[in-house]
Amino acid sequence: MQKRNLPVIVFLFFLTMNEVPAQDLDVVQKLRESFPISVRYQKDENEKKLEGELGGGIDFGFGRTREYVFNNTFGFYPKQLLSLLNWPIENEVNFFLLLKLKTKYGLVIQGRFGAGVPHKSGNIEDFDWLNVQINPSRRELTNYSEHENFSAYNFYANICFSKQFLMPQSKAMKKKNVFLFIAPMLRLDYVQHQWESKNGYIQYSAKGKYGDYEALSSFVPKIVLHGKAIDYAQRILMPAIGLEILLKAPRGFEISFECSGAPALYANCLDIHWARDLIFNDIMKSGWNISACMRMCKKLPHALVVFGETKIAFASGKNGVTYCKQQEGFFLLPSISGTDFLYGGISFGLMYHFETKH
Repeated sequence: MQKRNLPVIVFLFFLTMNEVPAQDLDVVQKLRESFPISVRYQKDENEKKLEGELGGGIDFGFGRTREYVFNNTFGFYPKQLLSLLNWPIENEVNFFLLLKLKTKYGLVIQGRFGAGVPHKSGNIEDFDWLNVQINPSRRELTNYSEHENFSAYNFYANICFSKQFLMPQSKAMKKKNVFLFIAPMLRLDYVQHQWESKNGYIQYSAKGKYGDYEALSSFVPKIVLHGKAIDYAQRILMPAIGLEILLKAPRGFEISFECSGAPALYANCLDIHWARDLIFNDIMKSGWNISACMRMCKKLPHALVVFGETKIAFASGKNGVTYCKQQEGFFLLPSISGTDFLYGGISFGLMYHFETKH
């Protein structure tokens, strides 16, 4: 073959290659679909960059708070209960604001702030076992008092960070368009509450010549009081880790359950006894907390969301120190203080749903 004919042959080769039969084109197209070499990303116009909910609601709560003191005079002897005060939580009504933000990556940040309405909240009871300071085996009740209890103010706030993971769908879930999410969470709760008591009566046993007290009985007279009796202010900070299970159903329904807790707690409590002119400051840097909540939401027209929830929480502060203030100032007592609360309630609220897109 002569070299001068080579360009002609190359031209004829490429000309025939461009004339590919239709059936061969179908085969090539199928291969490209089955084995894509490169896929160019295309933006989804409906993809949500950020969505959130802003709203508020009302809480109805009940429960009780206790403050207690253990005698620690005899370090070699197991601690004995010295004092116990029961502060009931009744007819509590709180109003709250709620903000929730969620990114397209499933990161959720939620904050909630609430404050209560001052109200009458049952009767406070105060118990003392003063003889354990002299003899740890003397466990008879020596003092008792009861007063009208009022919730002066209460405030709470919490912030929660979580990451939602979409779980695999079963055939039934796909058919009914149901989605299940699991979300580990970190949260921080702050609670501040103050009670004020007044009126009522006291029963204090007489002190003997050896420094001990008589056991309390029906023969000890009741002394009626008028005016201020005891005030109690409580501030508690509770970090926790937890898990949320979220089920999204058709027609805008959502059901979720969450549980959180941790062996961590900080509490600072102030106890004022007006009749005795005494102030006790209890500080606890150890304890634990646990809470659970179930929530149901329903999306409404005009980007509104209505929800209801029920919750329960328990926290306990332990191994605290107590400072007592009299006229000469604060001094440390040889005792171990503690506090705990049990709270349950239901909430109803309305939120506005908003979102931004690319």
